Amino acid sequence: MVDNLQKTLRLAIAGILIFLLLIATLTLYFSMMRTISTFFDYSYESIVEVGFALTVIAITMILLKRIMKTEE
Repeated sequence: MVDNLQKTLRLAIAGILIFLLLIATLTLYFSMMRTISTFFDYSYESIVEVGFALTVIAITMILLKRIMKTEE
């Protein structure tokens, strides 16, 4: 019973940490979008934003693939 409680507690803590990580990631993403609009000319802003978004998507996909491989 103690092992089950510890496992449940670890999962709950992991869930909370994942949620905090999601919030931090979204905050970083939107802050980067505002920074891009500040530093780049209006005509290049959308191109840079697309490049940043594609980079985030690519990194996320790579990390998810590695996580899925380690769980198998």
